[in-house]
Amino acid sequence: MKIEVFESVQSCSGRLEDWNAFAGECGDDVSLTYEWHRALEVSQEAQGPVRTLWLSRDGQLKAILPTRVERTRLRGIPLRQLSPLGSSYCAHDCLLVCPTSLEALEEALRISKDALASWDVFRFSASENSRVYLDLDAARPASHSRVEWTDGRRSPYLALPGTFDDFQRGLSTKRRTAIRSRVKKLKERGEPRLRVITQPGDVGEAMDIVRGIELASWKQPAGTSITANPYQAVFYDALARGLAEQGWLRLYVLYLGDQPIAHDIGYQYRGRFVSGKTSFVEELRHLQPGFVLRWLILGDLYQHGVREHDFIGDPDPYKLHWTDVMRRHRNIRLFRAGVRTGLARILRTWRAKPRDEAAGSSPSVD
Repeated sequence: MKIEVFESVQSCSGRLEDWNAFAGECGDDVSLTYEWHRALEVSQEAQGPVRTLWLSRDGQLKAILPTRVERTRLRGIPLRQLSPLGSSYCAHDCLLVCPTSLEALEEALRISKDALASWDVFRFSASENSRVYLDLDAARPASHSRVEWTDGRRSPYLALPGTFDDFQRGLSTKRRTAIRSRVKKLKERGEPRLRVITQPGDVGEAMDIVRGIELASWKQPAGTSITANPYQAVFYDALARGLAEQGWLRLYVLYLGDQPIAHDIGYQYRGRFVSGKTSFVEELRHLQPGFVLRWLILGDLYQHGVREHDFIGDPDPYKLHWTDVMRRHRNIRLFRAGVRTGLARILRTWRAKPRDEAAGSSPSVD
């Protein structure tokens, strides 16, 4: 197998089209794209560039491995943990290996061992959409005996079948009444208008508007706004610009008259819409601008043939207004053979044994 070594994600820019074509083979998650990884690298600039390996066989790409290594402790044992750059956000698929199976991953790591940083455990996340997730439910062959996993977060998503009229007819009378009431209440203060930003030339202005809304939102004093976290500001700005260049940005701003009052930095990729970051002006909370924005977004997504709205992240109450369907994720560790990793695995078995014998399930990771 041929191994190519790039000293950063940025240095892969000349192979951008190859990266994104391969990302499409690995899944339908925007977090697999070059643009997502480049935005992560830029936002984590203080940690240095991300060494990236390309593995191919007979001219066909088999894996892209942008990874970082960090020192960690597992059950008191010091270990070197290697992770894909995309694992910075655990509610995403982050494995650029095709096929996305444990066997293919193990082969890629084995072949590239001399080019990778020294490591003891490889940690990553996978959604129920990926083959590697399903591999964990199958009987484990001996080659997978050094794999352990835990259930991760469940993130809400809403399937969008049929037409928008079908969707509205499927809502309860109570829900339709609530929607009409909230839209009417907002209209009593002015005319709501939805703006959709998709073009690269509009991103700078749009991100200025987003930052203004974030500063005026409840997230600012809570410390979770883009403006309260410099790395988030860099990440979302770089991501919006990169995705706009590919035609994947769908950034929404809700106006009340001429005033921007809510936003959603979203991405439309391979038939799915991902809501990346959203907020609204706190002083207008009583008008529920976030709810009205979501309703208008759903209408727009149907207009453009989008089949799914992925809320990602935790099942926050505002997301559960729209769906109770969850996508499962798992956090997975793959251990190399060694004294320290062997001890960490023994401790796992020893600590979990009484509970597992009673429950009849795999031991969980501490």
